[in-house]
Amino acid sequence: MRLLLLVILLISFNTIATVTVPFSKLGLKERIEESNIDLNDKNFWHAREIFKRLGDFGIELNENGRCRYLTRRKLLKYGSQADWDCFFAFRNIAREIKYCAPEDWDTEMKETTKIRGLFRYVGVAPLPYRYDLIVENGKLIARTSIYYKGFDKLSQEDQQKVREKVSAGVNLWNRKTPADLPYEIDVQIKDKKEDALFKINIVRGWTRGPYLKEHSVDWSYKVYAHEFGHMLGLDDEYDQIIGTLFGNSRCTNDSMMCAHRKSGFPRYYWYLIFRRGQCV
Repeated sequence: MRLLLLVILLISFNTIATVTVPFSKLGLKERIEESNIDLNDKNFWHAREIFKRLGDFGIELNENGRCRYLTRRKLLKYGSQADWDCFFAFRNIAREIKYCAPEDWDTEMKETTKIRGLFRYVGVAPLPYRYDLIVENGKLIARTSIYYKGFDKLSQEDQQKVREKVSAGVNLWNRKTPADLPYEIDVQIKDKKEDALFKINIVRGWTRGPYLKEHSVDWSYKVYAHEFGHMLGLDDEYDQIIGTLFGNSRCTNDSMMCAHRKSGFPRYYWYLIFRRGQCV
């Protein structure tokens, strides 16, 4: 994994070609060209507008209308769960290569919207998220799909295990959806690769390959749920580099994207995923 991390750190921005989410009405046209950004800079990409959008959605801000702490060091020392939620909600938007914070939050959409974009996996590598927002039965569904390479070579028992774990991972997301939000997550396994948004190897044994490269028959359904978060454009919340190289994740908040063993699904997950439908 350490070697893999070093390879990821060397990935060029030109290695992936995809359609990215259009800019928002706010005019936040700057691309993020490096990962070590001073988030305390008062001129940081119209940060006040982003904070306001988060506050409108229900993210707790401080008396100055911003996140209380914007460095992990201070979060680890002083932060409450609300502080962690604010920090990661803001960071996820800032670490999209092209990102948006809608001016008016609206839970309704009229038609299907294809969402394609890039976020900075491990804080550096531009890797894709791909899903469709679909209006169906009074809900807005974020739907992505997987073609598992090698799935037909698995035993019938292992194929069933994978299907059950994918289903359980999706159900975990939907059980945690805030009651006031008409949203649903859907991940489908496709029989034909041309029908799928992700083509992923299915293997036996433990793997920590990137979410779009390998999944394992032996993962728990919670690991699948965590990886689905990446496919929908959510960033890891643990300190990826330090966690990978030194085994210290430096993450104390209770959320699935911090560690698959945790049970928290903060409200901002749905904001980060579904807001993109309003950025076209």
